[in-house]
Amino acid sequence: MGPLKPCWVLSLKKMSPSEVRRRSRQTVKKWRKQLRRRDQRRANTPPPVTNRWEKEASALAATLDRSPKLPSGYRLPKVSSPASLSFTTDHDGVALFGQRIRTFGLANRPIWVDFTSADIAEPAAALYIAAEMDRARVLTGRKLTLLDAGDWSPEVLDFMYQLGLFDLLELISAPAHSKIGNVIVRKMERHVGIAPVAAEKFRDALAAMIGKSLPQHLATYGAIMEAVANVKDHAYIRPDAENTKVLKDAWWVSASYEIEQKLLQIVFLDQGIGVPQTLPQTVMEILKSIIPFKGDTHSARIQAALQYGRSSTGKVGRGRGFGDMMELVDAKSTNWLRVLSGKGECVYEDGNLTTREHSVPIAGTLVQWTLAVE
Repeated sequence: MGPLKPCWVLSLKKMSPSEVRRRSRQTVKKWRKQLRRRDQRRANTPPPVTNRWEKEASALAATLDRSPKLPSGYRLPKVSSPASLSFTTDHDGVALFGQRIRTFGLANRPIWVDFTSADIAEPAAALYIAAEMDRARVLTGRKLTLLDAGDWSPEVLDFMYQLGLFDLLELISAPAHSKIGNVIVRKMERHVGIAPVAAEKFRDALAAMIGKSLPQHLATYGAIMEAVANVKDHAYIRPDAENTKVLKDAWWVSASYEIEQKLLQIVFLDQGIGVPQTLPQTVMEILKSIIPFKGDTHSARIQAALQYGRSSTGKVGRGRGFGDMMELVDAKSTNWLRVLSGKGECVYEDGNLTTREHSVPIAGTLVQWTLAVE
């Protein structure tokens, strides 16, 4: 079939020669005008920008297993959880899991998230992964898909259900589950900026969860608000080196209570540039005394921030960093505080600081308190 012709060409026999010439000129003029517009559009259109995240997502997708075929015929990359969803036993596995979710999310690429290989889940790692899924969902407007939720470990399914993962993904019907073990999980919350009312409500919800008044009632509120202030003052003050999209001034919080051990764990997370990148000058002076022994590592920088917080305990004013958090932990020798940021980890327990340097960084800063409840 040849090219389409103007309708008047089909009735040439009914037109005079002059009319044919006139209409021919009009048609040629119209086509030339269309060609000029096309060329102008091409000249004004900048060359396509190669998205760094798209490149990484494409390279990563080539190394991953694929999901079963969807009704559309597509098989999506499958991002699988480590066997231990715990920063204590497999920090780098959890960090890599979150990193992969973030890469596909920022590239606006659909994936299947697979928790079937996870045998255990602990509060800090679970909140970290759920927050990465939350960021991907909000920034891209694309819902992530969970793979074979019915085949998950019952303990992991119950923990993630209580954490609010299925509500987060806006599933119409979450898989059936039953209460497993002796852990109660407080549903995760996301807030933006300074939110004292939200912090107070969360503290009161913790008291309701454990069925009694919180130990160090006011100190718990002060520690949470100090973490919130750090988010506002430090976490999002500038983009990171990769100019990663973030939810500005956002923070996530959750908690769990182990009934038999009577241990309350509170987990606080932001997705900012991290403690190692935001040390104020006062903390840098402390860091200089640590570098000769540990080098200028992420864990050394976190240690300097915590040492500054310990030295400022009891002082009035802002800029204490971790002072209120450490004061809450100091109330009992069995309490402890853990801070993860970048590749660094620092634990404060019974007045002592211990550090670890990991291979895979996490995004932002995660603070975890473990408190003994009488």
